[in-house]
Amino acid sequence: MNIAGGAGYMAMNFEKPSFGIIDMGDWKNISDDSIKVVSEAWINNPNSLGLSVGFIDVGYEAEINDISLAEGEVDEVSIESGNNSKTLETELRQGRIPDWWVSHLENGENSTVSVPVEIDTPVTSFSVEAFSKEISTNISSRIENSLESIEGSYTGPGIETTKSGLAVEVRPEIEVRDFKASWGDISEEESEILMDMKVHNPNSYPIPTPSFGG
Repeated sequence: MNIAGGAGYMAMNFEKPSFGIIDMGDWKNISDDSIKVVSEAWINNPNSLGLSVGFIDVGYEAEINDISLAEGEVDEVSIESGNNSKTLETELRQGRIPDWWVSHLENGENSTVSVPVEIDTPVTSFSVEAFSKEISTNISSRIENSLESIEGSYTGPGIETTKSGLAVEVRPEIEVRDFKASWGDISEEESEILMDMKVHNPNSYPIPTPSFGG
C-alpha cells in the first residue's frame, strides 16, 4: 500500500469534526492558587473511519466576553466515527477572572462563552468552528428578593409627647416599601451594590432618621 498516497487521499476526503459542550463543568481542586473545571464535551466525527490513539491532539481555549480564561490540550485522543464524548479538565487563569467579572456586570450580567478548538492529525491540522453559548445571571434581583422581607410596617418604642397640653405616649410607625438593588461602581478590586428603599411616615409628626452607610 502506498502510505503517502493513502494519507493524501484521506486529507482530500477528510471532513472536519464538529465540537460542543455537554456540561459547562463542575469545580475541582479549588485552592487559593488554583481552580480547575471538569467539563464534558462531544465531538462528532462525520468520517467513516475513526482516528485512533496517537493520531490526533486536541487543543482548546475558553473565552468569555473575549477574555481568555483557560486553555488546555488533550493528547493522543481516540475519536471513533460518529458521536464521541470526552472529559476535559482545565485550570482557570485566576488573574483574568476579575477582568471577566467587570465585563459581565457592565454587560448587564450577560456573557458569551466561546471555545475555539484546534485539531492536529497526521495528515492535516484545522480549526473547528468555535462552540458558543450565552450565559446570564440576575444577582441584583436575587438580592432584592432576599431583602423583600424587610418591606412592611414597623412600630417604634413609645415616646412621650404633648398633645392639647396633655402628656401622652405615642408609638410612631413607618412603612418600608419598594426595596431595589442595583450595581454601582465596578472595578477589578470591588463591586458596589446600591440598595434603595422608600420609607413612608404615616404619622402626623416628623421622625428623625439616622444616617446609613456601609
